[in-house]
Amino acid sequence: MADDRPGRGSDQFALRMPDGMRDRVKDAAARNNRSMNAEIVATLEEKYPNMPFDAAQFVEVLARAATAQTVEERDKGSEVMAYYLQDFAGLPFNVSVVEGEVRLRWKGAPSGISE
Repeated sequence: MADDRPGRGSDQFALRMPDGMRDRVKDAAARNNRSMNAEIVATLEEKYPNMPFDAAQFVEVLARAATAQTVEERDKGSEVMAYYLQDFAGLPFNVSVVEGEVRLRWKGAPSGISE
């Protein structure tokens, strides 16, 4: 059985932390009985889970949003589409829902250039 935990042969990344953060990570790691590296990896796994994009489910969400009978159904469908676009597709823009419309804003775009 292969060990899927990070180890010496894993990708490495030098990390610069703001003052005091190293101590906070060290304290959290001690509370959770793990190394600082394992604490950082666990935190990153929680924030960025490995969830594959499910195209069939996305198409189903699009179809439901397109055929919504009420404003609430439309808004819910728009929120789910925004979630898929931003979190699963990994596209380089922020997604928001305003009055049921999915709005895209390129990451890093000046405030005057939005949708």
